[in-house]
Amino acid sequence: MFAIFPELVRCAKAKEEEKLALLAHRYFGTGEPLRIRAEYEEMLANAGIRLCYDDTLEGYGALLVKDERGLATPALFIKKDMDWVEQKFLLTYLFGRFLFEFQIKIAAGTSKTGGIKELHSPYQRFLANKRILNPQASVLAVKQEWLADEFAGAFLLPKQWLRKFVEEEREPHRIAAHFAVSIDFLKARIRHIRQKSQSSVANANPKLPPEGSKKLAQRTASPLSRIRALAKKIDPSL
Repeated sequence: MFAIFPELVRCAKAKEEEKLALLAHRYFGTGEPLRIRAEYEEMLANAGIRLCYDDTLEGYGALLVKDERGLATPALFIKKDMDWVEQKFLLTYLFGRFLFEFQIKIAAGTSKTGGIKELHSPYQRFLANKRILNPQASVLAVKQEWLADEFAGAFLLPKQWLRKFVEEEREPHRIAAHFAVSIDFLKARIRHIRQKSQSSVANANPKLPPEGSKKLAQRTASPLSRIRALAKKIDPSL
């Protein structure tokens, strides 16, 4: 049975995907990077979310929340024969959609049913880093997709854990192996972290031109300096 944790609800309402990812690890995971399928299955079971494998499923995956005798019962549906690298991103993406959208409604008592179907690859969308509006979906629905993308990235590779790990390890392939992610994902995740940092500075200093915001972000985000150096090592264009 899914349990409501006020701390998770507050983070979801505030759209704090980095903090929510760390809390999800603390409440439902092992406190360390998850690597194999069984660990992800156990994490979802700890969260009270049923995982169903269905190779006849249309699209990439689905999330369904049913009301069974007054209790909200969430379930994720995915294809088991999907590449594992892409599959674990999809699992955490759907988990994020549940936390940001359905958990809040369940906690407020406004809804215990609903669902979504993912027809496109969240993993490929994250790697491409393209915020394309789907003409067949509402702006709100697209933004919810983007937020869940960011949550999945943060869950697979928490910024706080990465920042601590690169204090001792600078080799990109060993870092990727430690967190059980690909080099492509590591590069994309660092790009997302840097963009978020620059965006935060720009929002806090709206009068600064874009180049000024970028320079200020570099000066004020000293804890991310090693991540910036790692980014340059992986891809000089970052």
